[in-house]
Amino acid sequence: MSRAFTGYVTKYIAGGTMAVMMAACGGAEEAGDPLFDDLPEGEELPIDVITRDVNNDGTEDVLYIYTDIVDDKPVNMRGEADTTADGNVDLWVVIADDGETLQEAAYDTNGDGAADKWEEYERNVLVGRRVDENHDGQVNKWFDLGEDGAVTESREDSTGDGEPDIWSTYAAAGLLERVAYDTNATGQADRWLNYGQDGELTSIQTDTDGDGIADEIKTPPR
Repeated sequence: MSRAFTGYVTKYIAGGTMAVMMAACGGAEEAGDPLFDDLPEGEELPIDVITRDVNNDGTEDVLYIYTDIVDDKPVNMRGEADTTADGNVDLWVVIADDGETLQEAAYDTNGDGAADKWEEYERNVLVGRRVDENHDGQVNKWFDLGEDGAVTESREDSTGDGEPDIWSTYAAAGLLERVAYDTNATGQADRWLNYGQDGELTSIQTDTDGDGIADEIKTPPR
């Protein structure tokens, strides 16, 4: 999620969304208000429509907020928007039942109607990202992020079998620290590339007998 849209979601979804949505529906101030007493149980209902330029591209985007109704309370809140103004939804967000916590955002980055990038949030902070980079319907890259937004770990499926075979770890400020490879499809790393603080490759470790422990170490010439 772009920084601009994260701020938008924080303000209109995470920042007191329930009050905003209730007001749009007629002035209710909290879940359980009589406003919801006569709504059909379990049905998806659009309870708010917000028009803003959410991605700062100069074109207004429309974010539709939906919810289900259970025991006269809104649950399973979610939103969708067309951020490219082509008439097709390309962004979906999931909001916690408290109406204040963003949980996940999904994007269609190539306009085929299917999500190919997902972002996970904890307490409205971006903590993870999954990507279907080749648009085949299967995630092939995973990223874990720290509180500063920098990547701390990543995993990649380079063979298309659905399982990661490249693992990368990062030091402070997203500096690459180590990359591990599964070169023989065993599900465990057998080759490691280690990097120094200057970003230079410092050593290459190899597990030659398949026990998961490096038994060969090479240092590249400088």
